[in-house]
Amino acid sequence: MKKTLILILFAIVQVSFAGNPDGKDKNLEPIPAESSWMKSEVGIWMGNYNVWYKIDNKDNTLKLSYNKKKWTNSSTEAVWHDKYGRWMCIYSNKLMYSENGTNWKDVSNRAWQDLNGTWYRFDSNWDLWEVKLK
Repeated sequence: MKKTLILILFAIVQVSFAGNPDGKDKNLEPIPAESSWMKSEVGIWMGNYNVWYKIDNKDNTLKLSYNKKKWTNSSTEAVWHDKYGRWMCIYSNKLMYSENGTNWKDVSNRAWQDLNGTWYRFDSNWDLWEVKLK
């Protein structure tokens, strides 16, 4: 009986530390079914602290702006927040996210929601697409 109880407690502790075993992010809202992806007309998105971002496709660099008029090259460590407060960045030609700033994971579909809930994604050429409701 005592061994069984210890094994059950051990199993409960293991499951609680395992997190999400299937690797899917359960706290994300699904993309609305009545929507479609359209290439962004302006190619910019807002991050945190009222900073705007865009990809310069000429040299594949990330640019940022505080007024959407004057754009500067970002540092290689440029990050922004998504709707859920996760850190987002582009690293080694991948869109990455982190919940704590240290453990980074690949965003396989290159999609995220900005702070206002708008869905964005990058295609293989780093062109920006956004969800438009039909």
